[in-house]
Amino acid sequence: MSVEAVQRKNGRVWRVRWNDANGRARSRVIGNKVDAKLFEADLIRRNRMGQLASVDQGKQTLAELAEAWLSAYAIPNLAANTLRIYSYLWDAHVAPRLCQYRLRDLTPQIIADFRAELHAAGIGDASIRKTLVLLQSVVQCAVNWEWLSRNVVATVPKPPCRRQREIQPDPRRC
Repeated sequence: MSVEAVQRKNGRVWRVRWNDANGRARSRVIGNKVDAKLFEADLIRRNRMGQLASVDQGKQTLAELAEAWLSAYAIPNLAANTLRIYSYLWDAHVAPRLCQYRLRDLTPQIIADFRAELHAAGIGDASIRKTLVLLQSVVQCAVNWEWLSRNVVATVPKPPCRRQREIQPDPRRC
C-alpha cells in the first residue's frame, strides 16, 4: 500500500494504491494527505482482519441486485403466482422510487421515507407490508452474497397484519 501525490489542473490530490483480496491493483484518489493516510491505515486494519473485500461492498445499484436476485433466487425457488405478485409490487412501488440507489447508499432512513411515501400515496397496509417483505428478501440476498454487510430494510418496522373483518363462527357447527 502506498500514498502518492498527484498533480491535477485544480491542485494536488493524493492517490492510495493497494492490492485487493484477489490480488488486483486498486487505487482511490482522496483530496488531502491526512485523509489519504487515514484511508491507508483503514485498509491496513481491514487487511489484518480479513475484511479487505468490504471496501468495495455495495457498489451495485438496487436494480442490478434485483436482476441477480430474480435469476439466482426468485425464479428457481418461488411459485409462478408469487413471482407475478412480486413483479407487480416491484414495478409499481420499488423500481420508480429506489432502484437508482447504490446498495451502500441505502439507509434505514431512506427505507422509512419510502414506507411513508407509499402510505401517503394511499397504498394499503397489506401492500406496503408485502413490498417491504419483498425488498427485505432482495437485500438479504445481497448480505448472503457479501455485497453488503447488513440488511437495512430489516430495521424498518412493517405495517401490522390486521384482520379486515371479524370472523363469525358458523352456528351450525358449534
